[in-house]
This record gives sequence, structure tokens and C-alpha cells, in this order.
Amino acid sequence: MQSLCCGSDRLLKILFVYWIVISTGYMQVQCALLTGCPLVLYETLETKQPFSTGLPMKISARSRYATRILIDLAQNEKDSPLRTTSIAERTGISVQFIEQILKPLKQSELVVSKRGAMGGYSLNKRPEEISLGEIIRIMEGPLCLTDCCDDSRLCVRSGFCMTRDAWRRVSAIMANALDSMKLSDVINGVAPFCPNADDDDSDICDIC
Repeated sequence: MQSLCCGSDRLLKILFVYWIVISTGYMQVQCALLTGCPLVLYETLETKQPFSTGLPMKISARSRYATRILIDLAQNEKDSPLRTTSIAERTGISVQFIEQILKPLKQSELVVSKRGAMGGYSLNKRPEEISLGEIIRIMEGPLCLTDCCDDSRLCVRSGFCMTRDAWRRVSAIMANALDSMKLSDVINGVAPFCPNADDDDSDICDIC
């Protein structure tokens, strides 16, 4: 009987921990379940924050499709405004997904829309004024490998973390590269990256 009560008590503690994790979105629980004490949850957490909203290690489909849509609007500017059906035919993206992607692009004033039978979408900026970094920030948020890179308050270890400066440096390099690359560069053709080439190598493809 006593073991049954202890088992029920432990089950309640586990359910309590899961409830906190699910309701708050905390990233790490570490050893709270193993200790059998849900009160340890707050003491063992290194970061008391929701799951990361920063840039993942891979560019999302939303960012890639947004870039593809903007390129289509730029290349077919003479026929603008363009309807989502015609954009879908050329890009291979569904009309429903195009409409979802165009909403934040319109809110950020990268594109404008026109209603009516002759309506559609067109670029609101020139391709050389739109960077890949701007597109990704609109679709995904800050160009940071970790949340603490953008805001030190999001992690209690920020003041003494030995790795934070490394993540900040890499994030800055990535952001600078994406900000320096414009939509017009992509349209004109970006040279493939070759780790074996020097900056002054003209025929980069032969080296790689």
C-alpha cells in the first residue's frame, strides 16, 4: 500500500514537471525528472526562455521560397502586377504557400499589392536594394545562432559563458555576408564558393 502511494506521488510529480514544460515552453529540464522533485526544475534550468526563435542552422523553406518569389517579381517586372497563379506556375510553389509568404513581405513593404481584375503583386524596392539578410529576418527573425547573441537577458549564463562570444562572432560574419548579397546579385549569378581559392582568383571553378 505504501509503495502504491509513493508511486502515485512520483507520478504526480512527473506530470507536474511535464505540465510546466508544456505550458511554458522551457528549453531544458536536465535532471528534474530523475531527482523526483519538480522544484529542482527552476534551479537546474540554464535558460528560462521559450524555444529558440532565432535562425536555425538551415535556411527554412519560407526564406528560400520568399527569395524565389521576389526574384520572380523582379524578373517579370514588366508584366506587374503579377497574380499568385502566374507566380506559382513559374516558381513551382503552391498558390496557398505564396499567399502566406507574401503577407510578411507586404507588411515589410518589400512588395505592394493591387486589387481588382488587373491586380496582383509587384516589388516595392529595386532588386539591388533588397538583401538576403533582410529577407531572412522578415521570414525568420534575427540572424543569430543562439538567442543570447541578440539579447543577453535570455540566458542566465550570458555574463560568464565562454562560448557566447564565439557564437556572436560567427553570427556577425553570417549576417554581414547575407546583408552584402543583394537580390540583384542572385539574379545575375553568384560565384560558387571555393575554400581553396584566394580572393584574387578569377577562375574559381577550375580551382575547385
